Amino acid sequence: MASPRDIPNPVETTTEGIGGHKNAEVATKVIEILNGAGYSEHIALVLNEGVTDYWLPIPKHTIMPAKLLDYITFEAFKNAQSPVLEKSYELDRTHIPLDTQATYEWNGVRYPKSLIYKRYLGEGGAGIVVEMQVAGGTTYAVKRIPRKTKYHEAKSQLRSIKQEIENLKKINHTHCIEFMGSYSDVKEIGVVMDPVADCNLDRFLSEFDHTGPDNRIVLASFFGCLADALVYLHWEVNIRHKDIKPKNILVKKNRIILTDFGISLDWSEQGHSTTNQEVLRSPMYCAPEADAGQSRNRKSDIWSLGCVFLEMSAVLRGFSPNFVKTKLGNSYFRHNLDGIRDAISAVRQQGPLDNYNPLELEWIEQMLQFENKKRLTSKELQLAISRSVSDPPFCGTCCNTEPAELYDNKTTKWHGVTVRRDNNVSGAWISKRLVDLYHLEVTSQQATLIINVGGRQLVSDTKADVRFILDTANHVENAECYVIPASFDLLIGTPTTVANNKWMGTP
Repeated sequence: MASPRDIPNPVETTTEGIGGHKNAEVATKVIEILNGAGYSEHIALVLNEGVTDYWLPIPKHTIMPAKLLDYITFEAFKNAQSPVLEKSYELDRTHIPLDTQATYEWNGVRYPKSLIYKRYLGEGGAGIVVEMQVAGGTTYAVKRIPRKTKYHEAKSQLRSIKQEIENLKKINHTHCIEFMGSYSDVKEIGVVMDPVADCNLDRFLSEFDHTGPDNRIVLASFFGCLADALVYLHWEVNIRHKDIKPKNILVKKNRIILTDFGISLDWSEQGHSTTNQEVLRSPMYCAPEADAGQSRNRKSDIWSLGCVFLEMSAVLRGFSPNFVKTKLGNSYFRHNLDGIRDAISAVRQQGPLDNYNPLELEWIEQMLQFENKKRLTSKELQLAISRSVSDPPFCGTCCNTEPAELYDNKTTKWHGVTVRRDNNVSGAWISKRLVDLYHLEVTSQQATLIINVGGRQLVSDTKADVRFILDTANHVENAECYVIPASFDLLIGTPTTVANNKWMGTP
């Protein structure tokens, strides 16, 4: 072992200091180990090497950084790490390194004792996905990632895992997978996520039943939902997905969910939105700029989503799930622009279904522009979809709603409801369920009004006097809403004058 006199003091060579180090917040147990073993002066060196709590427990000397072994033996580190490992596991949306007594073995694999193995779900990114259940009965998807056993491989792998989990912690969107927690033992990293999906989009499209009208409504709504998720990632949490493809998109009942953020890039810490040093995991859907090593940015995600949209459009319009790939000659999208054009032309001209209006092809053409700068942004895409008029609609109610409070005339209390926006509708509408539930005053109309929502035709010959407060407004709105039997609460169309001459619409 080298003498400390022969090696510069790592604390003196860093300008960040421990408290301000980028890895300090995710290395609290590593810091505790080194402090407990009497090696606090070497904490900065360990953090500079990228060693964090995701590395724990370190099971063998081959995973220890060589620089660290110059200061501390593996046995000394191992003895110091044992007391800080957790003896039980709870889902608290953090990463927890586990002691062996917190786990049990099932078919040669160790799992946290608080999670019960249910079934195998499939492959996911760099690991196997299984379904597990907590004692209370809730089930979760757990991605099991076997740990590398050599330092340089482990360093690269654990950097990627740390990035995925730290990105997942930031994400809170109905169309993105939810991070519930993670754990590590000597052999694996486990990432616990919600929900357990019914299938991925690849399988959903392959098994799509064109005879069911409700199926078309669900698939059409996925366009707006995925665009909404991408706007959230790009503009609210500063994350590019970087690996959008049907197998990384889950379906749970009628809900579409983006998942697998293993190579996502968070550029809020990068100082810029592009990078040349990126890993290609799924070249089939990668943007053209990937070939020449050019900078990739948010619009690279747009290309990938455009490829997915084209496959969705073909299936929506009655073509087989493999139609687009057949047109491409099974090559990558970016390598066969003629195949893309042929597929779009065929879908546009030969769609066999009634009410044929392939509006989505206009967006897809703008998403699959070879030149990065010419593509739509995610915000432009979302706006185009939300303003579209089609049957079935391309924007689901989940992505065009906001909370509000509705006044109950009998109890004189306010109750939480949901307001849905729909630019294709004029006026304001309310479900009969809410009218009855909150004792609203109803008046008859002389004329019967009809609207089309979600592929259904709804008729109203009554109005209800409504008082409500939008969460985004600071005042009470008074309005007359048309009463209809519907699943939504309040539906507001394009801005329209309400009873007190205020404007009801987006505040």
